[in-house]
Amino acid sequence: MGLTVGKIFSGVITAIRQRPGSLLGMWAAYAALFVAAIVGLGLAVGIGGIAGLASGGESGAGLMALGAGVVIAMIAFYVLYLALMMAQYGALCALASPLQSPSFGEAFATGWRSVPTLLGATLLLALVYIIVLSIVTAIGGEGSAISGILSLVVFVAIIYFACRLIVMVPLVAVEGKRGPINIIRQSWDMTRGNALPIFLSVLVFGVLLIVMALVLILPFAGGLGGMMMGGEGPAFASLALFFVGICVFAALATMVQAALGAVVHAELNGSTGVNVEETFG
Repeated sequence: MGLTVGKIFSGVITAIRQRPGSLLGMWAAYAALFVAAIVGLGLAVGIGGIAGLASGGESGAGLMALGAGVVIAMIAFYVLYLALMMAQYGALCALASPLQSPSFGEAFATGWRSVPTLLGATLLLALVYIIVLSIVTAIGGEGSAISGILSLVVFVAIIYFACRLIVMVPLVAVEGKRGPINIIRQSWDMTRGNALPIFLSVLVFGVLLIVMALVLILPFAGGLGGMMMGGEGPAFASLALFFVGICVFAALATMVQAALGAVVHAELNGSTGVNVEETFG
């Protein structure tokens, strides 16, 4: 029997149920690193800006140096953000995979070892996307019917490619594959003929996460909306619950995303050993 939505759903639930503490702890560790990176780069930009103004005053050279420093800091932050995101996803895939049982430290290290290959693959795919988008824009122009049709085709193609490339991270984090082109090719080969069940599984979990977001976040977002419109700010308790809801949703969404890729990878290898009856029985 091939890959099915039931198998994927069962595998994801099983993976999270078996290692909830490790998965949540890994998410929290990287969330802390994200916060530290934001604070660190913010301080660096602030200190650099003060130093630049102090040394150059309001001269053109001083302002140019300040602007260049801000641009460099923004690029550094974006690269660091991508590296942290890929390391986190790699570490969570390593923990969630039914094919192995790494320790927390081993999974953490695996995440960082995965960064160069995943970053290279991401940049390569981004370059292809930019080229395709440029061609579509040149052919269709702006606001024309042809442009709308081509944009729809590109959107469908992006979804299809995302389904076909869903096991790139597990290939690196679980199997230890290296090379951006290599993992793109192997992911394409592994998922051949399985794009539909992968898409339906992603759709099911996407709907569940939307419902979860409505339950966890929406009830406490009204006060913030009123404050932004100039009304009275929300009570501290509502504000605290709002941010707690965001954190819970972010943790669950990230864990589900990683487990989904890990389970699809394991199912295509024929090695999960789980079924729907065992999961919900």
